[in-house]
Amino acid sequence: MNCSAKALAEKYNQFRKRLSARRFVVPVAGVQGSGKSTLLNALAFDTPVLPIDADETTCVPVEIVYAERPSGQAVVLYADGREEWTAATAESIAAFVHHHHNPANEWQVDRVIVESNRPLLQHGLVLVDLPGTGSLTTRNVETTRRYLEEAVGVVFLLRTVPPLTRSESTFVAFHWARLPTAFFVQNRWTDERDEEVEGGRQHNLHVLKQLAARHRIPLDGDPCIHVVNTYLALRGRLMDNAKDMDASGLGRFEADLEARSREWPKVLRDGITAAVRADLHAALEAIERRRGELNADRATVEAQLKMEGERFKKYIDELERTFAEMRKAIESFSSDRRRDIDDWCRIAGGAIRNEMCTKLRQGIVDGPHLSRALLDEESVQADLIFEKVQEELLAFQVKLRERFQSIREWESERTDFRSSRRAMSSSS
Repeated sequence: MNCSAKALAEKYNQFRKRLSARRFVVPVAGVQGSGKSTLLNALAFDTPVLPIDADETTCVPVEIVYAERPSGQAVVLYADGREEWTAATAESIAAFVHHHHNPANEWQVDRVIVESNRPLLQHGLVLVDLPGTGSLTTRNVETTRRYLEEAVGVVFLLRTVPPLTRSESTFVAFHWARLPTAFFVQNRWTDERDEEVEGGRQHNLHVLKQLAARHRIPLDGDPCIHVVNTYLALRGRLMDNAKDMDASGLGRFEADLEARSREWPKVLRDGITAAVRADLHAALEAIERRRGELNADRATVEAQLKMEGERFKKYIDELERTFAEMRKAIESFSSDRRRDIDDWCRIAGGAIRNEMCTKLRQGIVDGPHLSRALLDEESVQADLIFEKVQEELLAFQVKLRERFQSIREWESERTDFRSSRRAMSSSS
């Protein structure tokens, strides 16, 4: 086997934790204001528990977990390990996740956990309301990365107007390429016409197919986009109105999500079973090989070990050359992008000056309006630079991934002396 006893013990300890936790994380990602909290309230609660009227949230995620009898309390977990309980209401939770109450997450809240008794969650599905992806801060990136590393899937909440933008497409591609399962929900606000909805869906579908082709994401047919009127779904849930619920389109998405959540425990068990069988097979092969070596003559074993050592040295030399090439490529990429960023910043500075001159001529000359205008222009240019950098990173990661996949795993070619003797005796 290719791993030490310590590494093997750690691997099986992780298997044990995953089996006992029965936790299948599915974050809901989308730009600020796309309707994530409205969708999750409609999916998981009979009354609004997640705040839905905030202008801006912090980088505090909210987890929704299953409980047969919800306590009506939310657990607030802090970065230093402290815990606090609060009422599981939109007003109480807003005190921890809204920028107005907790600016820049100065309270260092790690996450908030609320309970729901929806059958959708009883197989271990954990839904997560992530921060909006409109303008990602360093903290938001880290929060998103942490959950997406644990996730078994992700729900991307798309808009009808505007449909997928360039920055959203970059975000979707970045995480879709790394997760086995992705759900796409297009939110339809009540005042959006049928033609707008279908036009937005067609645009979103076209962009998703392009992203899948560009980033080698395997597809079995076209991506499924569930069109859901989240406001109508929430109203139907609150008023117990079956007509609104049916018209909202939420039921089809909920059924798809629940069907997939029923599969995840079996997929997890099957994956771990396959890994254990592979380890047992490798262990038995190693035992057989060792028994054969013990019964073989010394000269033959030494010759085999020498040949194996030479092969292993060549393998290590090849690895070192490959990693040296990759380090050089990373350094070159980093240097090139730093120069690009300097150029983009100079261009952005010029664009900001031109736009501000235009606004000054329009009469915005001082006070909060001028400050707001400057912040808006800086935000636009910062987003453009962020998009360019992320696109370059995505393309470079594809190249690195392909290079890593070309590295072959070490395989021993030592002779199974026991099998050789059996073959010789049978032939004689």
